Amino acid sequence: IGQFAGRCIVAQEGEELIILDQHGAHERILYERLSKNPRAEAVPLPSPVVARLPEDLAPEVWNFEVEMQALGFRFEPFGDGAVRISAVPETVTDPEIALLAALHALAGGEDLAKALACKGSTRFGENLSGEEMELMLKEWSETDFKEICPHGRPIVKRLSLLDLLREFGRL
Repeated sequence: IGQFAGRCIVAQEGEELIILDQHGAHERILYERLSKNPRAEAVPLPSPVVARLPEDLAPEVWNFEVEMQALGFRFEPFGDGAVRISAVPETVTDPEIALLAALHALAGGEDLAKALACKGSTRFGENLSGEEMELMLKEWSETDFKEICPHGRPIVKRLSLLDLLREFGRL
């Protein structure tokens, strides 16, 4: 049907109205994709991106270089406390944010797929085209755990036609 306030996708499935948290749904899609295939293909960037590393993470990038390369990141030193990123995993939309999220997750012993899925997913307030919403609905419907995002928050609210008719005093 469309998008509400740049935050939710509103759709119809049979006789149900579905309101979908677009960030949570996209996060679920990416999380399952990353979890099922943790060794991602490196996608070359059109032009390299320079990422400044916080002091506490600068040495970590080299401690976790093998893990980062297995994820699909390709980078090299670029001056003091920075790296030049030349390739990223296919799910990444912002190379610098994704690299920092991956480093934080690895250094903190957190779930790497969850961190990358969160940072790579559609943001709340981001306007989506009709095609993007359709693709997201299709991919979300194929996930294993449709009801919750990787952080445990609900993704979808369903309203049946009967519920709406009752609400409007039509039954």
